[in-house]
Amino acid sequence: MSLYLRTLLSLGTSFVAVLLMGPWLIQFLKNKSFGETTDQSDSDKLNKLHSNKSGTPTMGGALILAGALLSTLLWAYGHFYLSVSLRGLVAFGLIGLVDDLQKIRGGGGKGLSARGKLVLQLSLSFGISLSLAIHSLSSWTVLIGNGLAISLLPFWVIFSVVVIT
Repeated sequence: MSLYLRTLLSLGTSFVAVLLMGPWLIQFLKNKSFGETTDQSDSDKLNKLHSNKSGTPTMGGALILAGALLSTLLWAYGHFYLSVSLRGLVAFGLIGLVDDLQKIRGGGGKGLSARGKLVLQLSLSFGISLSLAIHSLSSWTVLIGNGLAISLLPFWVIFSVVVIT
């Protein structure tokens, strides 16, 4: 089966899966009271503006993650880069899950701190970048003349960490 056809089938599967799972997940989250509180601001005006959003279910990323995983696992074949991408997707999804659970269970409406999320995301991005770099280690040295060579690996890892994060 061609890559083009598998891509289209994956897109369609993901779309249908999200459409079918969406109403069920939203109802489940509402029943479990997994909604965000919106009255946490110091501004009364801002609290009033956001009052209609109170109770909106959180954890919608789980729906997107499920659709992407399902369609990829159905239509894509095992490949190193795909495996790294899926593991990264799940790991970033877990960071979001922990953040949302802390918002819900903490009662204060605050999840992970911005610094905490950034440290987790940077660490994960560094691991992903390093595994990708090590997998293709032979292509990182560039000859710049007179037998002088420079490794672009450190620059690529830093760049990819920033892009992934």
